[in-house]
Amino acid sequence: MLYLTDPKGNYKEIIADFQSIDSKMSAPLVLGISEMFHHDKLISESQFYEIIEIINNYQIRRYFNNDATSRINKIFPTALKNIRNYAEEYGYEHIVDIVIFVLITKNRNNQMALPTDKSLKSNFQMANAYAMRLTRWLLEKIENKDNSAKLDMSSLSIEHIMPQTENEYWTEKAGVSGEEYTEIINTIGNLTLVAKVDNSKAGNLNFDRKKKIFENTLHIKMNKNLYQYTEWNADFIERRSNDIGDKLISMYPYLRSKANYDHNIERNIFINWHNIQASGYLNKDESVTVYAGSQVNIDAEKNNADNLKENRQKLVEEGIVVQTPTSRYFAEDYTFKTPSGAAAFIIGGSKNGWEWWKDIHGTKINESLRVIKEDNK
Repeated sequence: MLYLTDPKGNYKEIIADFQSIDSKMSAPLVLGISEMFHHDKLISESQFYEIIEIINNYQIRRYFNNDATSRINKIFPTALKNIRNYAEEYGYEHIVDIVIFVLITKNRNNQMALPTDKSLKSNFQMANAYAMRLTRWLLEKIENKDNSAKLDMSSLSIEHIMPQTENEYWTEKAGVSGEEYTEIINTIGNLTLVAKVDNSKAGNLNFDRKKKIFENTLHIKMNKNLYQYTEWNADFIERRSNDIGDKLISMYPYLRSKANYDHNIERNIFINWHNIQASGYLNKDESVTVYAGSQVNIDAEKNNADNLKENRQKLVEEGIVVQTPTSRYFAEDYTFKTPSGAAAFIIGGSKNGWEWWKDIHGTKINESLRVIKEDNK
């Protein structure tokens, strides 16, 4: 990549991802960001790599969602122009968030959108992963995640666990035949990495005999896990596809900008309380638009003064708020009538939102934005 010397640590992994994607489409944006860093000295080294990581995330999620790459041919030159304009207006200290806003937030409702977790997981689980150029890279990436010493897997090749060629044994295990069998066996859950010499031996062997092949690569975590199974069928393939999809999403999460740079950035507001982070916009009428991605306290109802349980449940049922066993967050923007109503919904209990929300400078909005509003009357 232009100007780079020898990146270290996490920076090295970010550049390795970029090189593995091997996409020329993002070149105009990458070159422009490189100029900002190396030539113009407008952004820091950490900002530069964070932006490359965002570009990687955008391309990787779209690739495994099977989105047409031709649609984004023209997005990167335009994105660069818009990023520069916003950075000049709001300051280069916000450039990482500006890149997310331009590349992702502004494209949420068009064909250049970053796939949501739900879309990515669903499409990736059913995709013909065997035909995807980056499948091997992804399996290696997952295998090496959290390893202090990276494994050299250059001598390994992709192997179908349930074989490509049907026979009576495997058709029974799959529960389907013909085209449906082909669809199942090429999904990510049915693929692993084995030694090339073992791959040629595996063939149509039944699962017990195939497991013997894995014995030569039990140092690989994914094969060690497979070795624990007593049988292999369509249900196990689906579960493993689901698990690998979760790992992909964990490594390349959905991104949301903290601010809306089409609005007055000075009116962007934030709550940071314990592990809860929320962002929004204070509108002129004093209503608050809470942005998608903002977190909601999972224990809000435990506050004795809380009376918004039904409201939260209603937004969950409408899909505006997503709830998991351990978290809650806004899946889309939502407007509350007052700062206090928004703060109480997010934290729980009775809250004075003018004291809880802070502006972009970290000042309580009661001391900044409320005063500004009064001065403008």
